[in-house]
Amino acid sequence: MNKYLPTAFAALLGLMIAATARADGPGPSTVAIYLAPDASTPAYVHLSATDARLSNVKPSADAAQAASGWQTADMAGPVTGYVAKDKTLNSAVLKDTPIHSAEKADSPVLGTAPDSPIVKVANVDGDWAEVSYAGPVTVYFLKIPTPVSTAPATTPVAAAPAPAPAAATPAPAPVIAAPTRPTAVTPVAAVPASTTPAPIKAAPTDIARYYYGSLKFRTNPITAGPINAQYLLYASDGTFVALVDLSGVVLPNPVASYLGKPVKIYGTPYTMSSLPSVVIRATMLQLN
Repeated sequence: MNKYLPTAFAALLGLMIAATARADGPGPSTVAIYLAPDASTPAYVHLSATDARLSNVKPSADAAQAASGWQTADMAGPVTGYVAKDKTLNSAVLKDTPIHSAEKADSPVLGTAPDSPIVKVANVDGDWAEVSYAGPVTVYFLKIPTPVSTAPATTPVAAAPAPAPAAATPAPAPVIAAPTRPTAVTPVAAVPASTTPAPIKAAPTDIARYYYGSLKFRTNPITAGPINAQYLLYASDGTFVALVDLSGVVLPNPVASYLGKPVKIYGTPYTMSSLPSVVIRATMLQLN
């Protein structure tokens, strides 16, 4: 883990997105990244398909996993993780300390800490310290399959020979049918209108405005209706402010480069009964 790997992004991810665009319109802008080849577990992070931190993309070494579309890569840093507070000393992390993906002892382990100067302690929250290091971390993601046409092949059918002309016969005399009563029309009951419920919508609670604080990654994104909240916003004094949805923001740098730093967000606050707090749907994110 203490070796730096080149951060040039392999062209394979771009080909995956292009294949989807040909089949169903524009492809997705993000890829779900996992710490193990198991899509039933929470994604570690969602990265842009062109994120430069991914390198050495290749099929999984396990034949069954590769057949299911799993790809693997070495994700270069900066990587954010968490270590137990008692494993830090003078803003450094003790060597060989497990670095977790979340502030839980049973969360997946990203790796173990190399020499202390390489791992930096960003901040301490309770019994856990948030750390950042250069990586790399071995990650997995599912390859987007290229659609295969299932239209059956057509077999040409030989043309039937033309029939021989029939002998001419005299036309029969016209028969005039007797008038008939019109058939009674049975009334049809009107079809009731569709009872399909309307889609869930989140209503804004205020007009768009600026918010200030620092961002923190949420391991398990909260998705409800149009909301996809993957980040937490804290005030400068450490007070929790709101969940943050960055899916509508186009950034020049990876989101990880904004985490733990003073930022300025412009967005609209939303509330829903199924959400634990206000969600800011952001349209702009800048370092403050």
